[in-house]
This record gives sequence, structure tokens and C-alpha cells, in this order.
Amino acid sequence: MAVDTLQRAFLRTIGAKPVVLAPDSPKLKDFRYKIWVGKSAYTDRQGIQIEKMRKEGFAVKTTADGVMIVGHDGNLIPGFYHDLDLDVCNDNGSVNGVYDFMERFLGMRYYYPGIGVYAPVIKNLTVKSCRYSDAPYFKDRFNWAVRK
Repeated sequence: MAVDTLQRAFLRTIGAKPVVLAPDSPKLKDFRYKIWVGKSAYTDRQGIQIEKMRKEGFAVKTTADGVMIVGHDGNLIPGFYHDLDLDVCNDNGSVNGVYDFMERFLGMRYYYPGIGVYAPVIKNLTVKSCRYSDAPYFKDRFNWAVRK
């Protein structure tokens, strides 16, 4: 979901979809800069630990070869969900990180679904060196009445 969202944002702002590769693809060496989305062996080596993030939280960090957007994604944490958990699809920190990246670096704004999305045209994307983490102030409201 996070990768698809980022691809659509690039298409709207830059006019092209980025190529999507698996984290262990040998074709990665063909690209100078990369955007790593979600947990992988690469992000683990960079010291990003999703287990220690706040629920629905994320981290954005630049490296010499690109940007990492990694979130607390419950489906990747062993034992995070229980068999009858209603929250199974709600803890998507990487999606939150992608939306934050889109607002900060692509200049996008979301005022109203569909027609209320501002997406400026970008000719040259520049991402300055950064390292930050955050989490939504308000919890995901899906099934709010039955959540713990």
C-alpha cells in the first residue's frame, strides 16, 4: 500500500512512476538513488527498528544512496496481532511515513479526497539530508468503538 501510494504521488508530481524492485534485487546496483519503503535487511543494517517505534509511527532517513521510509507495520512484527484482532489492517506506519514524505518533499497537500489534492509539478526533486521520526497524534479511527 505504501509503495503504490508513493508511485501515484510521483506520477502526479514528477510525471513518472519509480521502478519498484525487491530489496534484494540484483538490479538495485543499476540505480544511483533509491527510496527504501518498509522494513528490509537494508533498513535493519541502518539501525531502524520498527519494533521500538510507537504504534503507527515511522522514520524517514537519508543515506548516501537514497531515502528510507520505514514504519511500524504490525504485520511484520511477530506476535503483534492476535487471532481475533480487529486492528489487523490498521497499523501501517510505512503508509504514514509515505504521506509525510509526500507532504514535506513533494509539496502535496490533502484537503478533500479526490478533487481536494494539491500536487505541484516538480522538475528536479531534491531531498536534503534528514533523519526524523513521528507518529500520528490521533489513532486510526477504523473500528474505533471496538478498539482497546
